[in-house]
Amino acid sequence: MRTGVAAIAGAGGMGKTWLALHWAHRNLHRFPDGQLFVDLRGFSPDETPMEPDAAIRGFLHALGLDAGRIPADPHASAALFRRLVARKRLLVVIDNAVDAAQVTPMLPGGDTCKVLVTSRNRLPGSIRPVGLDVLADRDAGTLLATRIGATRLNAEPLAVARLIDLCGGLPLALSIVGARVLTEPDLSLAAIARQLEELGLGALDADPSVSVPVVLSWSYRALSDSQKKMFALLGIAPGEDIDLSAAASLGGMSTEDARTTLRSLEQASLISISGGFRARMHDLVRAYAAERAKHVDGDEALRRLVDHHVHTAHANDRVIDPHRPLITLGTHPEITPAQDKAGALAWFDAERGTRQAVQQAAAQRGWNDEVVLLARVSHAYNQHRGHLDDELAMWQTAINAADDPMDRVVAHRIMGSSLGQVQRYDEALHHLDQALALAEQVGEALPLADAHGTLAWLWVSRAEYQRAFEHARASLPHYQQNGNQMLIALAHNNIGYCAAEIGYTGQGREHATKALNLLHELGDRQGEATAVSTLARIEYQLGNHTESITLYEHAIELYRAENDDYTTAKILISLGHPHLALGQNDQAARVWQEGLRMLEQQGRDDEADHVRKQLAEIHVTPGS
Repeated sequence: MRTGVAAIAGAGGMGKTWLALHWAHRNLHRFPDGQLFVDLRGFSPDETPMEPDAAIRGFLHALGLDAGRIPADPHASAALFRRLVARKRLLVVIDNAVDAAQVTPMLPGGDTCKVLVTSRNRLPGSIRPVGLDVLADRDAGTLLATRIGATRLNAEPLAVARLIDLCGGLPLALSIVGARVLTEPDLSLAAIARQLEELGLGALDADPSVSVPVVLSWSYRALSDSQKKMFALLGIAPGEDIDLSAAASLGGMSTEDARTTLRSLEQASLISISGGFRARMHDLVRAYAAERAKHVDGDEALRRLVDHHVHTAHANDRVIDPHRPLITLGTHPEITPAQDKAGALAWFDAERGTRQAVQQAAAQRGWNDEVVLLARVSHAYNQHRGHLDDELAMWQTAINAADDPMDRVVAHRIMGSSLGQVQRYDEALHHLDQALALAEQVGEALPLADAHGTLAWLWVSRAEYQRAFEHARASLPHYQQNGNQMLIALAHNNIGYCAAEIGYTGQGREHATKALNLLHELGDRQGEATAVSTLARIEYQLGNHTESITLYEHAIELYRAENDDYTTAKILISLGHPHLALGQNDQAARVWQEGLRMLEQQGRDDEADHVRKQLAEIHVTPGS
């Protein structure tokens, strides 16, 4: 039996997730290094169970690890997770697991982390099970009393006993019945029990597949027409939850009407509403609601929902990266983007679990333009947050759906660059070669420029600078024809970097300086930092070490202002080399140790090992 791992097992509707989260909240003080949560979707009626590797990658992201540093191999990523949490006092909550095979790769090992698993199945092997059964009559009565009040409960003890029998002691069914009772203050509990019996509900052995649909049908009959419509549509809405504005689009109603309707459904215990006004259904309730959706125009509602996500993501994408080439969409009068970058990122964060499900729903219905658009308007966010798993999944879906030649160019190009970021270079080159061939067929400037520019980046990643230089140089005239000044500037920087790496330092300095001037004028501080660091490297290659130090320090200042810790660590390591060339070993050791601490925090083990070797060569012990 593995210590530190417990499982709550029980049928759907028993309250397993509530119990796990309640326990986690009450024991926050025991886990000073934090808590991790994942829903493995083992029993969702409309989604496939999550693969363990995807869950582990989510944990690594939550621990601050950049996606580009997460190994592609599932065994390696699991080993990295175990290594990062080995000495942490951390709680891991794994919800809705199918079986032990889904859970085992995610167990952290050691004795400082604790794991709490919920499942409808008993999990054999090394996981200690805790069975969650139906409520005893006394406990069921207490639950009902919290909903309808002790006075009403005590007035009809025989009817209460009958309701508990009819619900089989199932907490979900009891909660729904209690909520409905509150809407019928003049109806006796005995009459309510008779209504349930008339619907075919007999005293049950806590079979939620029987009791919950009957109780739901009884509760459903009491809803207004607009509430019934919203309830049914929520049953087919893609994703685990939905926010208020998306629900309004789904239901084809105003935001205020949607708020009122959702609150009514919450009062009936048919949905729960969490922070940010996000509505969620228990999967047993969702299955029943989806059956009701067969009687409404589900495709029209889903089309409104998909359009809502496309337009809202597009509006917030422009806030995150206003310099990107504009994607032209029709107007959507109800969309209001976030006021700043932090707000736009927060919207994308909240919708992360829903976005791929919305894209899949569009793909299943052949709405191919929207499939590609959802990938495009999510690109800047996924790159900023390092969600490369999401990026790869969304662009693969886009490739499968893309009809338009231009869409296929974009899809293959970004798929190639994302594969390159996770070091799957052969696959990346395959997609980028396809992107370039398609771009040549299309014959337009921007796709040709982007295809060459991305190939240049890939060859730099593989340290093949001559090939990179050829593609970087080929991209510039196409960018100039397109006219986007930011892209022209970045092309100059790429040419400058590659030229210097193959010995053309004069040409490299000329192009990097052009890039810096353009990016400074545009106010793109991230791009400006990139150009400054390129010039710093060129000065180092030319032996101008004092100038190189000044430029590297300025680049670090710019990257820190943009909260780019990943690149800051990289430039700190680069800064040590001109210090060392000037015989300033103490300064080199100082910046290398600072960079090393950041690399360790980010889980960049290979780079950290290399820096430790550099420190050892100048007789410095890390941390001294």
